Amino acid sequence: MKKIINGFLPVFLIFACQNVLAEPFKIYGADFTGDEKGSEFCEKTIVAIQKAVYPREVSTYSTDWRGLDHAISHKEADLVIAGAAAYRRNIHSGLRDLLTSTAPLSPDPDHVMGSVIYVLAQDDRIFSLKDLKGKILGTNKQGAYRGELTVLKELHDQGYDPYNFFSKTLYLGDDVKARLKALEEGRVDAIVLNACFAENKRAKGEPDPTQHLRVINEKRNPYSACVTSTPLYPGFSILIPPHLDVTTVNKIYTELEKANKTMPKGYEWKIASDFTLIDNLYRDLKIGPFAHLNSQTMQEFFEKYKNYFFIGLLAALFYIYHSIRITFLVRRRTQQLQNSFDRERQLKDRIQTIDGKYQAFRSKQEVSQLCSAVAHDMSQPLSSILLFADTLKQMLSKKRKRFIGRFL
Repeated sequence: MKKIINGFLPVFLIFACQNVLAEPFKIYGADFTGDEKGSEFCEKTIVAIQKAVYPREVSTYSTDWRGLDHAISHKEADLVIAGAAAYRRNIHSGLRDLLTSTAPLSPDPDHVMGSVIYVLAQDDRIFSLKDLKGKILGTNKQGAYRGELTVLKELHDQGYDPYNFFSKTLYLGDDVKARLKALEEGRVDAIVLNACFAENKRAKGEPDPTQHLRVINEKRNPYSACVTSTPLYPGFSILIPPHLDVTTVNKIYTELEKANKTMPKGYEWKIASDFTLIDNLYRDLKIGPFAHLNSQTMQEFFEKYKNYFFIGLLAALFYIYHSIRITFLVRRRTQQLQNSFDRERQLKDRIQTIDGKYQAFRSKQEVSQLCSAVAHDMSQPLSSILLFADTLKQMLSKKRKRFIGRFL
């Protein structure tokens, strides 16, 4: 039995190894494995990766950003080639950047991708970003990095509410012709295209479909020869998931470094150094890794507004102190006023009593004065009468005596 097992074990291991090696090396991406798939830069990149993972076969899958996030979170992708937004959005899944692309018109890997807002050249309603408020925007897909997020971030930076700026947004797919047609037909007021789209067309000698259009919110920067309406963000990145072994990662890095010498002029895989712009975009728009900012915990709320909280607490304490002090002063003033009223009432009663006595005294005084006046006025005639009567009495007395004397 042991000999049988020992005989079958090598065969089993060989078949197991063959099955492992037979599994394709899955590369997931969005624009790079989609719109850019036919470019020489993309083809040589895939060839270099194929050399690094040989004998496994390379399979590429193109999807939107939601499918990309699903592949990363479910560990379906062995390698991801996408914009730096995918990297920063999935950094907590263990995703790490290896190399970042450059372009002929954008040689700095930290500043490659951006967006341009176009309107019809003859449209006399729209000349600046603020003129787009309440208008209809046409772009590729909802939540697309260059199609929507970079524009929303620019609106935020200029002080507008990015989620209530446009009256409507039409999502017309990745075909640029569909967006251009919608603008020409008047179904949208403005469209969003990738930065360097027009410049690349002209560089290849192809007709420029934006000749009859006008750029809104035009920006020129030292990092690129392209006109943009938003800042430039890092380019496509080679992103490695945590389950990819170190040996394979080093082989991929080595093969891409070698491939840089054979890439079309201006295209190269370099090491990017700054993804701050991407982080700020997600933080300001409160999406992706910063979506939790839309539902803050009490601790986060306190940390964010603690200065205002302390100011409010001091204001509340001052208000309580002020209310107590005012209540005390009102009560004291009310008591003082009540005492004043009581004193005034007492004084009024005393005044009424004194006034009554005065009125009685005055009445008596008036009667006395009247009697004195009457007595004074009657004293002279009565005195005259008395004197006349007394004189008359004396005269009668003398005549009586003389009359009696005659008869005696």
